[in-house]
Amino acid sequence: MRGWTYAMNNPEELMDIIKEKYKTKSTREYMRNEFDHINRLMLPKLVEIGHMNPGRWKHIGDTFVKLGMLDPDYSLDGFLYDPNSQPSFTKVMQTVWILLSVITAISIGAIILFVYNRKLNRDVTERTKYLVAEITERKQVEKNLKASESFLNSVIENIPNMIFIKEAKDLRFIRFNKAGMELLGYSSESLIGKNDYDFFPKEEADFFTAKDQEVLKNKQMFDILEESIQTKDKGIRTLHTKKIPLLDENGEPLFLLGISEDITEQKRTEQELLKVKKLESVGFLAGGIAHDFNNILAAILGNINLALFDDALSNRTQKLLAEAEKASLRAKDLIHQLLTFAKGGEPVKEASSLENVIKDSANFVLHGDKVACRFDIPADLWLADIDKGQISQVIQNIVLNASHAMPEGGIIKVNCKNFSSTEEQYFPLGQEGRYVKITIEDTGIGIPAGIIEKIFDPYFSTKQGGSGLGLAISQSIISKHGGYISVKSKSDDGTTFTIYLPASEQIKTLDQKPEVYGRKSSQAKILVMDDEDMVRTVAKAMLTQLGHDVLLSENGEEAIKLYKEAMSLNNKFDLVIMDLTIPGGMGGKEAVKEILAIDPDAKIIVSSGYSNDPIMANFKNFGFCSSIVKPYRLQKLSRVISRIIG
Repeated sequence: MRGWTYAMNNPEELMDIIKEKYKTKSTREYMRNEFDHINRLMLPKLVEIGHMNPGRWKHIGDTFVKLGMLDPDYSLDGFLYDPNSQPSFTKVMQTVWILLSVITAISIGAIILFVYNRKLNRDVTERTKYLVAEITERKQVEKNLKASESFLNSVIENIPNMIFIKEAKDLRFIRFNKAGMELLGYSSESLIGKNDYDFFPKEEADFFTAKDQEVLKNKQMFDILEESIQTKDKGIRTLHTKKIPLLDENGEPLFLLGISEDITEQKRTEQELLKVKKLESVGFLAGGIAHDFNNILAAILGNINLALFDDALSNRTQKLLAEAEKASLRAKDLIHQLLTFAKGGEPVKEASSLENVIKDSANFVLHGDKVACRFDIPADLWLADIDKGQISQVIQNIVLNASHAMPEGGIIKVNCKNFSSTEEQYFPLGQEGRYVKITIEDTGIGIPAGIIEKIFDPYFSTKQGGSGLGLAISQSIISKHGGYISVKSKSDDGTTFTIYLPASEQIKTLDQKPEVYGRKSSQAKILVMDDEDMVRTVAKAMLTQLGHDVLLSENGEEAIKLYKEAMSLNNKFDLVIMDLTIPGGMGGKEAVKEILAIDPDAKIIVSSGYSNDPIMANFKNFGFCSSIVKPYRLQKLSRVISRIIG
């Protein structure tokens, strides 16, 4: 109908389409005339295009009835539209109910779907949350597990003790920490999968394996307090090892855990402490013996000195006594060294010639040896402020070491020279001054470069059974003398020790004459205090020989009493000689304070066999005016007294 309507409203356009598309032979005038006739017949402006009269539809229906194609009772009510007809209420209600039913069903279905969907969404959401939480928790557990594993590995790797794990079945290593690898000297790749027999001597491997099997059999920890192990680079080490079985859920051994502490240095320290205790015991014993022997020697040396004053002695007897005196002096030096070892302490120094000290000490050590000393000592060698006994000990230690370095024999060169610190650009002491330089050189096996820095360390020794104290004591002695000792050596090229000792301010005179026995100082009244009767007796004899009046006391209390009595009689003592130590009584250290409190001008000499006692080296700090070491000779006693009272 729309096509007809469009054609009737647009005749010219339709004519063009017909001309162009259908190639008609009719002219435009002919087609326009045809349009006008149709337009008059259809009257489109009066009758709507497509409109049909109801009567026509009735006629068509009747025709179909006649042809038997339609029921005679047909009706056109539902076929023809009646714009004025009223709708049926029943049909409307039916339609409404149908619509409502459909809508209700759809609504119920939608509600059911909504509820189900909501429940499903809630279930999905909850399940998703659970899964997310489970995954998050699992990830956190994995993270914590990794962190815990990393922490445990860090702890194991940083523990300074060796930690290892073996499989219980075949005792092969499956884990070694850093400390263990460093101790044994092997990498992890070299250790893992191997057993003890792959690394250690069979005897050690048998021991380790036996202990492992015992631990696994008893299912208990085993504590091995001390075991030796051969390492790749560090030699034999001593370990304290704990071996622990790691059991499975059935209580059967699965792994064996080992924790080993390297106690090599600890054991070495314990051994050194044991040495120290032994040395202390020996020193204590030596000190006691030396003290008693010193007093005996004082009597022997003193009486020899006194005997030499006898003018009736034959030359032969004088020579014998002189030899006995020389031997006594040598014994005195040995006692002095023994006391130095036992007590230590500061040197009691006096200006002395080093020539005799060096020669006597070296020759004494080499007596009967295949090694000999060659001395080069100038006649004008400066005096040095030394403790003869201690310096003698140093020379003996060095010469003895040199002798041991030349088992086939040889020559030790000993050179001395006067030395000024300005002669060399570098001087180890740093302090300018005059020194005596002593060089002791051997041609022995030398000292390897790896240990030369350790030779002055206490208890370090390369000799089997050596104490390791000789050079340590020597260095201490030289240091306390204000000097310096050094060493140069190469393997198979000999060793040279160099010693610097401060020179004395006292000038040595080349034309010194032997001291005359019995030269007397001014007559004086002298009090001698000593707990040993034979020491008091010989001291009195010496002092009497020197022309002094002598009074004796055996302890500090008695000496104080005698001094007070002399003061009260206005006849005080010119000099007091006091033994430093009195067992079970008051010694010189305490008594000097009491006497000085009575008489601040009192002149008191301290005497002791323990020359290394600090009081002997620093006597003025304790109120004494001088010191003398027992046993002393008559000459020494005379010089000391002369310096004090003239």
